[in-house]
Amino acid sequence: MNSSIQQVKNFNKKYTLADQKFLIDFSNGVITQDELYSKMNASILTQKTIGSIATRRHNFQGLLKNIFHLPIAPIEASVDVKQITYDHKNKSMDNQVVHLITREMFKELLQENLLLELLFCSGRRIGELVSNDYKVENNQLYMVLNKSTGEFRLIKTLCPVKDFVEKLQKIRNRHLDESTWTSKINLRMKGIIPPNFYKKSSHLMRSIYAMYLYTYKNPQSHPLPWIIKKYLNHQGDKSSAHYSHIELEEGIDQVYEDFLSGEKEVEEVEEEEREEEKDVEEKVEEEKKEVEEELDCKYCPEYKYTGSSSLKNALKKHRKTAIHQKNIEKLDIQYDCPTCKYNSKTRTPKAISKGLARHLKTEKHKANIQ
Repeated sequence: MNSSIQQVKNFNKKYTLADQKFLIDFSNGVITQDELYSKMNASILTQKTIGSIATRRHNFQGLLKNIFHLPIAPIEASVDVKQITYDHKNKSMDNQVVHLITREMFKELLQENLLLELLFCSGRRIGELVSNDYKVENNQLYMVLNKSTGEFRLIKTLCPVKDFVEKLQKIRNRHLDESTWTSKINLRMKGIIPPNFYKKSSHLMRSIYAMYLYTYKNPQSHPLPWIIKKYLNHQGDKSSAHYSHIELEEGIDQVYEDFLSGEKEVEEVEEEEREEEKDVEEKVEEEKKEVEEELDCKYCPEYKYTGSSSLKNALKKHRKTAIHQKNIEKLDIQYDCPTCKYNSKTRTPKAISKGLARHLKTEKHKANIQ
């Protein structure tokens, strides 16, 4: 398949089916370059809001520049349209209300879903966490980001990298795609975030991440736009403004520390439970082994318990046999008293030593010695 066609299919969320058709037609040489520009402009004009028009134009410009390697001038907005778009953005920013992330709200978000925790801990997008390549070098996390042209970028995580990667793998092991995760997370967040909030989607967690870094992890006192641009991987300051609409209630950092400590305590309890279960299993195995050993005579490989009589009687009969006595003698154990007629070779070696020790203390033995 033509590489440009594959690129179009990879970005199918940005383009409608009709758009994909003419983009693929151009890749296959079915339509000309002029026809491509014409269809792009027509598609842009189908949008009904200033924001959606600007977004579609931006997507097409990226495709022309990075995939088709063509000029973007034929679909650029006119001066008047650019001014209208600029005024619209400024108005949106002026009307943007700053909302407070309370301690209770923040705690609920962390506890609601593991992916929500990772979104906050890394500032990454859902698609990046569930799909993009990552690696760990020198205890630091690197990930390929959506706008990093395939390069690995250093990710500043708010929890230990080892813990982050373990949690991330749990998410990926569920094998859900970005769309499914996005629907799930946004639905969960709507049950926690007040309806008047500017953002109620997963991008709110990126905002909280940036504000947390600015408030608690900013020893050099960098301005918030600098933090947002650097750690959210933005190319310019305009998009960064959309992530500065929140404030954190005092003590949010303690909430997060308590949350991590709680996770650690749960892990320790689970580890203790696993150790207890292991001890029980080992004890059961030992008891099972002891029972199995008792069924046979461990000094006589020839003897096997057949179950024809009680275990006690079967072993008692066996220990009186010539085979058992012969095997005991091979162990070079003193089983009789040379002075007395005491003989215990029909017993087990352990019992022999105890029996002989008791015999040596008897009055009969003492009298015989005298």
